[in-house]
Amino acid sequence: MSEGDTLVVHVQNTVEDFSKFCQNVQSVKLQRAYFFTFLIPLLVVGFIFFRAAPDWISYRFELSNEQAQVASLVGLFTGLFGLLISLNFLKNRAHTGSLDPNGAFLQPFSLTLSDEGVRMESRGTRIEIVWSAILRAQETSTSFFLYVDRAMAYIVRRRDFVSQAQEEKFAEIVRAHL
Repeated sequence: MSEGDTLVVHVQNTVEDFSKFCQNVQSVKLQRAYFFTFLIPLLVVGFIFFRAAPDWISYRFELSNEQAQVASLVGLFTGLFGLLISLNFLKNRAHTGSLDPNGAFLQPFSLTLSDEGVRMESRGTRIEIVWSAILRAQETSTSFFLYVDRAMAYIVRRRDFVSQAQEEKFAEIVRAHL
């Protein structure tokens, strides 16, 4: 980047962008959390259910022990399937209800990249961030994320670039400074 050059990108985020960002940020945390707070207790409960349910089912419904074991396994897997489907449904929709349609996230803004840093401007807001304050950048197939905290980033969707050349210049500037 030569002295005085800047790159301006006009951005318009949507509720779906916010939801995908939250899923991206939380995916690593959720993987660990699910393992310790969900999967292990579920396996313990499942083991207890698998050991106790056949006796109860065979007594209650006068089935053989083998039939009761099959019935308890079918019930256990049906319950697990329903639980996993509901967790996925909630995870995908948990973040979208917290956005105000007139709030800052859904307002259009512009990012200006220069040698000094990144400037974000929107209706009534102007924020200047030096490059050293940007912790990391992440590039996905649909977006660029400029992280200023573990769970806060400026999202620039690839659709926001006016041309492929502008997108390449954006990526080049970010890589050069981070």
